[in-house]
Amino acid sequence: MLTVAACRARFMTFLAVVLCGRQAHAHFMLVYPPARAGALQSTPCGAAGSVRGSAPTVLRPGQTIIVRWNVQVDHLEPPKFRIAFDDAGQDFPTPVGAHDTSTLPLFLDGVLTGGGGLQTKEIALPNIECDNCTLQMLQYLSPGPPYPAGSFYYQCADITLSAGAPAPGGSLPVDAASDRSDADADAGGAPSTEATESRVDSGSPPALTGAAGCRYAGDARAGMTAPLLLAALLARASRRSST
Repeated sequence: MLTVAACRARFMTFLAVVLCGRQAHAHFMLVYPPARAGALQSTPCGAAGSVRGSAPTVLRPGQTIIVRWNVQVDHLEPPKFRIAFDDAGQDFPTPVGAHDTSTLPLFLDGVLTGGGGLQTKEIALPNIECDNCTLQMLQYLSPGPPYPAGSFYYQCADITLSAGAPAPGGSLPVDAASDRSDADADAGGAPSTEATESRVDSGSPPALTGAAGCRYAGDARAGMTAPLLLAALLARASRRSST
């Protein structure tokens, strides 16, 4: 039978694995336009060898949209991001300086947020048509420059800009609107609108500092409560056994 000390050692190893896994996969998530995948670590779009998917978001040239993303881990204070748009693939430059520029049709560097939770940024898409365009969101992990290896996380959204896309703000078809209202009623909330979704979520709990100096924002704190409580109980049991 394992001793209390052995159980505690095994659990602490498990806890370290869990926390490291959270840091690798839950730092931020591009919500709209929807991200191609959830991976973050490989340039230019998060997953190694990431390629364009089969269901891009179709928008109109020159359309103004509200980019939305959820910040779960704050690496900098305030958190810093970059939004870029490539109208012919996913050839995004790697940051090298404090005030980078680019010939891409849309390049917003140094986008700062007010902390964790849902964040928004209104942008105007390029006034061109393209069927192989990509929006990239990059998160800075280091204040730099110079930036050491592993200083960025990435996500991409597949976009098509077409003059034949539905006009922004157009009404939903009757069936779709009915389904949406039913879903809102089932969830016990008000009908979804662009105005309510575009507000920054200010109801998240304070950030919690975790391993490697990461600050867990929003509901990331809830996911850590159980393992930390169990660790405290095991430590208490260990102290009792040694007396």
